[in-house]
Amino acid sequence: NRWTDQELSTLWLKDDFEPTSKAQNISSQPHLLILDGHNSHCTYEFCRFATQSNIIVVCLPSHTTHALQPCDMGFFGPLVTAWKAQVNQCTCSRIPITKTNFLQYYASAYDKAFKSSTIVSAFSKTGIYPLNAAIPASAFKPVKLMTTQASM
Repeated sequence: NRWTDQELSTLWLKDDFEPTSKAQNISSQPHLLILDGHNSHCTYEFCRFATQSNIIVVCLPSHTTHALQPCDMGFFGPLVTAWKAQVNQCTCSRIPITKTNFLQYYASAYDKAFKSSTIVSAFSKTGIYPLNAAIPASAFKPVKLMTTQASM
């Protein structure tokens, strides 16, 4: 995967997730980490550190994130909508989006989409929280891949 690899995943677990979740955990209960199951998350070092740090790792079944991953179910849609509106606003105002100002405009769209109500709704839709075992069996079917062939 071009976004992460085994080393980055383990560094993120050690340097970001574990200290942040530990600081917010007022009990001695295990931390729960729900992942998409990419092979970069399932290394010996990653799992060893998780076990030693009282982190329970749950991997979503392959090809089911379209129905079971909270970001896919409730956050990416509003983010895309907010980003399109931001691009449209810049275009209408004749403001080019460049490498220099991209993060400024993206952050604005992100802030509009990333609301606690959106996050709560996304977790609810997936049945992760509040826990809802009545997720339809169709959610566990792999996503159908669509291909198109360019005319030559």
